[in-house]
Amino acid sequence: MANIEIKWLKSFRIAVIGNYVPAPMAGYLLKSLGAEVIKIESGKGDFLRMTGNQLLSNGATMSGMFHALNKGFKSLHLAYQSPEGAKILRELLQNVDVLFDGSKPGRLEKYMGIRPDSISKDLIYIPISAYGQVGPLAKLGGHDNNALALAGNLSYTNRKEDGGPAVFSSPIADFFAGQSAAFAALAALMARQQGQLNENQIDASMLHSSFFLNFLEIADQNFGKEKAPKPDQHWINGGMPNYTNYTCKDGKYVFLGAMELHLFKRFIESTGQNVLLDIIDQPAQLTKRLKALFMQKEQAEWVAIGAEVDVCMSPVNDLNSAIAAPQIQALGLAQPADDGSLKPSFPLGFGPKSLQPEIKDKAPALGQHSAEILRAYTGLSHEAIQELTKEKVIGLGNE
Repeated sequence: MANIEIKWLKSFRIAVIGNYVPAPMAGYLLKSLGAEVIKIESGKGDFLRMTGNQLLSNGATMSGMFHALNKGFKSLHLAYQSPEGAKILRELLQNVDVLFDGSKPGRLEKYMGIRPDSISKDLIYIPISAYGQVGPLAKLGGHDNNALALAGNLSYTNRKEDGGPAVFSSPIADFFAGQSAAFAALAALMARQQGQLNENQIDASMLHSSFFLNFLEIADQNFGKEKAPKPDQHWINGGMPNYTNYTCKDGKYVFLGAMELHLFKRFIESTGQNVLLDIIDQPAQLTKRLKALFMQKEQAEWVAIGAEVDVCMSPVNDLNSAIAAPQIQALGLAQPADDGSLKPSFPLGFGPKSLQPEIKDKAPALGQHSAEILRAYTGLSHEAIQELTKEKVIGLGNE
């Protein structure tokens, strides 16, 4: 399927500092829209380089996850913890538009001797930490499910067999924090162009994003007077017979999402079990009867029935089935890359054919673009770069 190259942000330079997902995700989203993204790595580089199944890109071994998330980035290998490296970083940041910073709060300020948002009034500084820039936990480290646990999200997920809360299967807080940061960056760039950028630091922590996921639950709490939501007790987390998963005859699952009463009645009528309409106001009894009903047919049969009567029914796909699903394929969300892997997808489609944006370059080797970046944005000479390389302030990768 053809993709489309989006150049909307071609004139903007984005710097990314941070391991794993949140800050690189923000960079990936803007890179997909045409921005130039500079990945600044110290030490042995982003931990994600070494995490998971490995492949070869630009002459370097890296994980498939790193390759997907950092595709098209330029890599600067810089020991910014050193005085020389910190000086270079300050100069570089004077020449970029946005900095996504995945460090702990205060870390860059400690090394550079200045708050990142004070380097330039035009620099949009978006730190993406675990718990935010202020508060008793601000200095602590944390990952995706730490934020989800603290924010209350894990408490009303479906339970594991031992009765404890289950962790989320996808790094929701990481992805949502990255997406929120990218959204904020675009808004700030617009404000800057209009002369209305009155605040150039934006806190985009994982805890901000995680707690925001409780938006509807909090709104439904009757101003805090109701009990906290529990698993399988609420319409949105499996507590209602018309909005939950059911096991089919072949051991596979379908999700029935007939939230609207008229759709639920239409589904029941389509099964010929109109007697169930008599207990539609008895959720526990109705759920028991529906569980038995769904065990009478295989997943594909139920999906066909759901599509015919249009009652919001979907197969619960495993990832391989999802990749092969005709609708996923039609949207171009799981396209093969030249190396046999899958191209990373984008959460939007463009044009009437809902095309995916194209990133033509591979993910970089560590320090692959160090000299290029330093010559372009800091004015360092070839001789100075070579000397800094000997001093291990910068790394040149495969250059």
